[in-house]
Amino acid sequence: MEHQASIVNSSQAFSCHHNVRENGTEFDVYNLDNFTNIMCARCYWYMADLKTAWKNDTMVNTAMNLSFYPDVMIHFLFGEGHDRRRINLGFNYSDLDIDNWHDDLFLQQFVSEFFKDTFLSCCSDAQKCCQKQIQASTDRSNTGPRCPAKWDGWMCWDSAPADSVQYQKCPPMSQTSLGYHPTDCANEYANKICLPNGTWTTKWLPFDDDHPEYGTYMDDDTDYNYCYIPEASEKLRQVQTSIGIFIFSLD
Repeated sequence: MEHQASIVNSSQAFSCHHNVRENGTEFDVYNLDNFTNIMCARCYWYMADLKTAWKNDTMVNTAMNLSFYPDVMIHFLFGEGHDRRRINLGFNYSDLDIDNWHDDLFLQQFVSEFFKDTFLSCCSDAQKCCQKQIQASTDRSNTGPRCPAKWDGWMCWDSAPADSVQYQKCPPMSQTSLGYHPTDCANEYANKICLPNGTWTTKWLPFDDDHPEYGTYMDDDTDYNYCYIPEASEKLRQVQTSIGIFIFSLD
C-alpha cells in the first residue's frame, strides 16, 4: 500500500507512545484527541488492503494516504498519470456518526457491521491505550530498563521488563481477513519482544508490496502469525501428541 504521511513534530512532547514514525523516531502528538484521530485514521488505512471489507463502489483503495498536520486528513486517490485525482477529507474520530453509520461518509464504505465494528474497536482501543499511558506516567518507579507502554497500531501493550517476551490475546484487527472473531477459547495470542536495552523490536515494511520503488517505513514488530489461524496452538499440540504416540508405538 502506498502511504506518504505528512508528519510535522509539535514543540510540546506528549506522553503516549505509538508506532507512527518519521525518520525512524516517534513523532510527537499534541493531546489525547490528536492521538486518537491519528491512530484511528491509521486503523482505516490498515484496512484499505482488505478488499472484502468494502462496498463495491467504495472510494477506499490501496492508494489512499494520510497526513497528520495541521489536521488529520485522509487522501483518497483515483486514476493514474494525468488522470489521477485526489479527494482530501478531514478526519475526526468524535465526528463519526456511529448511530447512523450508513449515512456517515467514512463508515458507510464498509460492506458490513463486522468490519465497521472492527474499525471502531481499533479506534476506541487506541484512545483507551493513550488514556492508560497518561495515567501510568504519573506513577513511575525506577525498576531498571523497561520497554514503554505503547499502541502498536492494532493493540495496546503495557510497559515490560527488558529482555522479555509479552503475550496478549489477538485483537479484532488481526482477524479481519477471517471475516469473524473467534471465540475466546479459539482465539490465539500475539507476542511482542522487549529487547535487553529496553526497546521494542521493529521491522521495515514496504509502502506498497507491488511497488518496491516507493521505499520502506519502520513499524512495530508484533508477531500476529497465530492470530490468523484460530485454535492453531491446540491443533499443533494435537499433532505433536499424535507424533509422540506414533514414535512411542514404534519403540
